[in-house]
Amino acid sequence: MQKLEEFQKSGSINSTQFSALLATTMSSMKIMGEAYPQLQANQNYMSLMSSVEGNVNRITVATKDYNDAVA
Repeated sequence: MQKLEEFQKSGSINSTQFSALLATTMSSMKIMGEAYPQLQANQNYMSLMSSVEGNVNRITVATKDYNDAVA
């Protein structure tokens, strides 16, 4: 959460910071699901997590491709 607050204050973020923020957010979401088993069994939650993980993977690949192109 602290990283998100830092980003909001600065108004900018580099790809490394973004990747770290994304990983932290995903971890938080997974921990929440583990803390509430009934939530994890909910089809909507499962669908959301699948969608989010797919988006994270696409963003990670796009970030890597971008970094390779500008390096």
